[in-house]
Amino acid sequence: MEKNIKLIIVVTALIIISATVFLYLNTQELTLNDQAGQFSRKVDIAELERNYKKDMAAIYKDISLLIDSGKMEEENVDQLRDRLLAMRVPKEYKDLHIGMVLALDKIDKYAEQGSGDSKAEGEKMIEELNQKYNWINN
Repeated sequence: MEKNIKLIIVVTALIIISATVFLYLNTQELTLNDQAGQFSRKVDIAELERNYKKDMAAIYKDISLLIDSGKMEEENVDQLRDRLLAMRVPKEYKDLHIGMVLALDKIDKYAEQGSGDSKAEGEKMIEELNQKYNWINN
C-alpha cells in the first residue's frame, strides 16, 4: 500500500512537471509569434495608410461630385457611407473617418427630409475636414 502511494506521488509529480514544461514552451512560442506579428503589422501599417489615403481621396471626390450635382438621393449617400464603413482605418485618421461618416449622416438626413440645415452642416463638416486633411482633395 505504501508503494502505491509513493508511485501515485511520483506519477503526479511527473505529470505536473511535464505540464509546467509544456506550458512554459508554448508561452515562449506565443511570445515569439507575437513579436513576429508586431513586425509584420508595422510593415502593413504603411500599406494600410497608402490604401486609406487613396480610397478616401476617391470617396471625397465622389462626395464633392454628389454635392455639386445637387442630386442628394438617399441611395447615393448610402452607397458612399457603405464604402466608408467598409474601409480599414489607420489610427491617425480615425477623426477624419468619423467626421466623414457624420457629415454623410447629415447629408443623408437632408436626402430623407428634403429640407433643413443638415445639408449645409454636412457640407461645412466636409469642407473643414478638407482643410485639415488637404491631401484628400488631390
